[in-house]
Amino acid sequence: MTLKEFYKAVGGSYKETLRRLMNDTLIKQYLRMFSEAGDLEKLLRALEAGQWEDAFRHVHNLKGVCLNLGLGRLAEASSELCEALRSGEPTVDITPLTAEVKEAGAQILENLESLE
Repeated sequence: MTLKEFYKAVGGSYKETLRRLMNDTLIKQYLRMFSEAGDLEKLLRALEAGQWEDAFRHVHNLKGVCLNLGLGRLAEASSELCEALRSGEPTVDITPLTAEVKEAGAQILENLESLE
């Protein structure tokens, strides 16, 4: 799978990311770092444990990384979850937001394995 195909598959923007990072080698390097950092897993563990401050910190980091890497679908989902957690324990049901973050993240991780 090429980078263009990867970005199309995960709802991201290859063009914006290439403009920002300047070459495919750097993009691939940062995508690998995204995978290795484990921010998604840390977020899901914090949510499961009801550790709202930690969950906010992890989702905020995830959102920033996704914005920088042009991972639009996950950036948008993370942004919505981030806002729901901004004040601590959520006052709304975050189950659909969490599910979207989890699904978008899993899609990215799956497609990273196919990246050339």
